[in-house]
This record gives sequence, C-alpha cells and structure tokens, in this order.
Amino acid sequence: MVVQKGHDAYHLFRIAQTGNKEEKQRKSTFQAASDQEPVSVAISKEGLEKYRSEMIAAQKNKAKEEESFEKSLKDGIIITSANRLFRGEFHEINRQKENEKGSVTKEDAAQSILEAYALMYDEIVRGYADGTRAMYEADADSPEGYRLLTKEEELKLLDDAYKKLSEGYEMWIERQREFEKLMVQEYKKTANALAKYGKGRLKDKVSEYLEMARLLQQRIEEEKMPENLKGNLIFSMHLFKSRYAHTMDKDVVKEMLPSVFVCREN
Repeated sequence: MVVQKGHDAYHLFRIAQTGNKEEKQRKSTFQAASDQEPVSVAISKEGLEKYRSEMIAAQKNKAKEEESFEKSLKDGIIITSANRLFRGEFHEINRQKENEKGSVTKEDAAQSILEAYALMYDEIVRGYADGTRAMYEADADSPEGYRLLTKEEELKLLDDAYKKLSEGYEMWIERQREFEKLMVQEYKKTANALAKYGKGRLKDKVSEYLEMARLLQQRIEEEKMPENLKGNLIFSMHLFKSRYAHTMDKDVVKEMLPSVFVCREN
C-alpha cells in the first residue's frame, strides 16, 4: 500500500498553515491602514510588554507546530482515519480489477475487501517486524497532539475498519436490489402513463420504457444474491490471520476468496 504521508498528516499541515494565514491577514490589515490618514496612538508600557510577550509566544507555538509537522513526515504517518485508509486500499484494488477486466462485479468487490485486508495486515506485521513502521494517532491529551501506536492497536484499527466496510457493503447490496425492483415498477408506470396520455403518439417511448423494465427484471432474476456476506467476510478474516501466522504469506488469502460470495436462491 502506498500512503501519501503529507495527506495523512493533513490536520497537522493545516495547523502549520494557520500561522502563515494569520500573517497574511495581518499584512493585509496593515496595508489597508497604511493607505489611510496617519493617526496618533498612545500605547502604555504595560500594553507594549503584553504585545511583545504575545508575539514571542505565537512564534514559539508556530515553531513547535512546524516541528511536529516535520516529525510526522520524517518518522511516520498520522492516522486521521483508519476507515478512510482501508477504503482507499479497497478502491485501489477495485480500480486495478476494472482496468484489467473492464468492469467490477459485486462478487469482485466483496473479494476486494478481503484482499485489501490481507495486503494491509501483511504490511503492518512486516513493518513492525523490521522496525520500519511508525504510525501515529491524534491524541488531544498528548503535548504533541498525537501519540505513537503499537502494532496491536494498529491491527485493531484495521479489524474495525474491515468489519465496518463489510457490514456497509452488505447493506449496500441489499438496498441496491430493492432500488432495482422499485425501478422496474417505475419504468412500467411511466410506460402506462405515456400510453394513456400520449394517445398513440408515443408508442416508441412506451416500448422503450417497457423494454427497460423487462431487461432490469431479467437481470434481477438472473443475478444471485450473496448469503450472509458480512458473516463470510468476518470468518474469512479470522481464517486468513490463522493461516498467515504459520506461513507469513499474504497470498494465502486467495484460498479464501471463493467462499466470500456464496449465493442464495432469489
């Protein structure tokens, strides 16, 4: 998996940018004031000292934020959303399949979820084994604003992201099927309305909508729906981890792919 470090450290980058933005705003205000008639302003000694202290504090904070941003780039990645990282890997695998096959079926996408998990799991385990992996998580209680994750914590985040996407994909498939059934009825209603009010002048349109309804209904009847998709994905995840522990080979996931999308009769 290729992770764009700057992207995943985005929230720190925005913090580092704040100082620059505020500086530009101060310059803009100063320029507008310079164009006006000069005025005489009296500032007390206490006021000057307070202003000086605030400026020093602001400069120190900016330097600290920039140092934190630099650290995130040099030493590791800030995980702002484990779910987004996992979805990104899932979509990347789907894009590769689409480029190779021209399209991605529901079964292809379901298998992509497990393939993304195997790829990221292997990356995490090997990264900690050779000491090259450093992942951080935002932490408001930490002076730096983030903390270093352990291997176990990162694997737990991966498991949670996998389960969430598995459940979401199963729900999407069910809703898609219901939507397709609804569309069949809508096509038929539209055809009937055109036939009734068109008075024979819209025969081509009537035929077009009836054909659309027929083809979609045929696809619904021919396309099998998965049985317990989320359960199969979760079971396959645990089976992969068990076999990976003995082989240290992410490709063992290929043995489990056929059992992910088990179809039921409509």
